[in-house]
Amino acid sequence: MIAVLRKENEAMRLLLKRAEHTRNEMPRDVLNKLIRLVHPDRHNNSQAANEATAWLLLQRGAVHDAG
Repeated sequence: MIAVLRKENEAMRLLLKRAEHTRNEMPRDVLNKLIRLVHPDRHNNSQAANEATAWLLLQRGAVHDAG
């Protein structure tokens, strides 16, 4: 009985991990467009543009690493 429950638990954890991964995915072309739109060169090197671009680049790296 315990072995069955452990196996079910493992299967549920894998499903949860997949769901979390796909929930956060954004198409790479959309990320690239957003990066171009908020890039600091277009916004007088503002702090907000730098922070937004840095965050988007991290997301793009995460999408690249996962895919």
